[in-house]
Amino acid sequence: MLLPFVYCLSESVLYYCKFLSILIDLLWFLTIIKRQMKHILFLSLALIVLAGCNKNTADKYMQQAKAAVEQKKITDAVKAYEALVNEFPKDSLAPEALYNLGALYQNKLVPGYAGTASTEKAVSVYKSVYDKYPDSKQAPNCLFMCGFLQSNELNKYADATSSYNTFLQKYPKNEMAPAAKYELDNMGLTPGQVLEQKISINK
Repeated sequence: MLLPFVYCLSESVLYYCKFLSILIDLLWFLTIIKRQMKHILFLSLALIVLAGCNKNTADKYMQQAKAAVEQKKITDAVKAYEALVNEFPKDSLAPEALYNLGALYQNKLVPGYAGTASTEKAVSVYKSVYDKYPDSKQAPNCLFMCGFLQSNELNKYADATSSYNTFLQKYPKNEMAPAAKYELDNMGLTPGQVLEQKISINK
């Protein structure tokens, strides 16, 4: 009777040892996983913090653009203005960014754009201010500048007439309204022709 008992006891001990070994392996595996999870969590938090620190706002883009203009880094300024408009199209600074961007093209300061190409780009940018932000404080000036550039630099009188008429319909009480009417009345005329016209009217 002793041998069967010893045999059963040995089997039990062997089973217990195997179970203990499996349990130890499991605990070791869980410890490794826990360490890895802590490492992953730390990295995730670090990335979140880093992303938060590096994230630009509309204000930051505007500051970067203006600083770049002052330093005559026009390409950087263009990128900052465009980033502001693309990333924050609903921000109140978006129409101002477009207005400033249009001025850079109007004054032919942007590398890669010269002459007519720069003027046409300025008109396109100014027009986008009126199209996207008609109620912004920059919209009237931008629409007026569309007409002025179309008439006086591009000789696109039909387009200029349309721009000026839209300006007068949308902003009849704007301080630039008299200038828009003057431009319409004298479109295509040289300064000498304008003077002659005035003299003939006053006779």
